[in-house]
Amino acid sequence: MPRLDVFGSDGRLVGSYLYLLLCSEDEGPIYVKVGISKDPISRLRHLKTHCPLPAQYLFVSRVRSRDVARRIEKRVLKGAGKWRAEGEWLKLSLADKPDFNELLRSVVSIYTTPDWPLRWDRISVTELCRHDKARQLGAMYRVKRLGQSYSDFMKHGGLLTDS
Repeated sequence: MPRLDVFGSDGRLVGSYLYLLLCSEDEGPIYVKVGISKDPISRLRHLKTHCPLPAQYLFVSRVRSRDVARRIEKRVLKGAGKWRAEGEWLKLSLADKPDFNELLRSVVSIYTTPDWPLRWDRISVTELCRHDKARQLGAMYRVKRLGQSYSDFMKHGGLLTDS
């Protein structure tokens, strides 16, 4: 699974991201959500409950600033008007994919520079969910292994820094 560089050295989220969430089932239509986020993985967790079809892939590209991300999102949505389903969701057939990909390439190329190339990371939603489930099971195991005192400790914020 690609590792997104969303955390700075201080542990805080950094950067702005343009994302595409693809939802589909078999040979039917493809629903695409175009958006921007400071934390695309958290955004995915929220969005997958809003699509009528299973989420398949999340495509993410880090952009120079939130302003640039907004401009790209706005141009893509304007150019994709004929596929507009609802809000920022688009509905494409398999035959529409080449035209949509060309639209996306043409818009992104406007904002691509040698020092800031916009590239897409593809993340499998299935793999991400599997990874999340493993993390949750690991946390449950630690709580059971360490007992109720550890659970109480974490519930109340862990270590207190105020002395």
